Amino acid sequence: MFGKGLRVVVAAAAAVALMGCGAGGGGRGAAPVASPAAPHTLRAMQAGFVFQAPASVASGGGPVVLTVTYRGKAATTLAVVTTREADVALSRGGRIVYRWSAGRAFGQIAFQQAWKPGQVRRYQLSVPALRPGVYTVAFYFHGHDWMTHPVLRGTWRVA
Repeated sequence: MFGKGLRVVVAAAAAVALMGCGAGGGGRGAAPVASPAAPHTLRAMQAGFVFQAPASVASGGGPVVLTVTYRGKAATTLAVVTTREADVALSRGGRIVYRWSAGRAFGQIAFQQAWKPGQVRRYQLSVPALRPGVYTVAFYFHGHDWMTHPVLRGTWRVA
């Protein structure tokens, strides 16, 4: 059901590491902030969801995980229109140099995805080996308009 290489791990327990989450920004493009518990993590909160991803990557590339935690007080659903549930894009000098979903096929299936308070889902993506330099990283997630506007944005410095 999920795109090639996308592995979803669902943990129905509350994320203890996120208990110190602040109010965060709302709406599109909320600025990522370093997590006090994990200073090497990009973190933002939008519409009751907390998004976390690594604030750096090794020059050799490899897996990167987008962790999504629902912090709302009542269960909710997200309208989903594709099996591409998450994505990551890297740009350098204003030009996209890598997008995880490029060249992959995804089903166009509309469904409702249920979320319970405290529910955590992890989406494993990957990035290739990177040349040294500074990259802008953007993580995307299904639901609302988050596939067209990143839920997390940050800078990766690769040595």
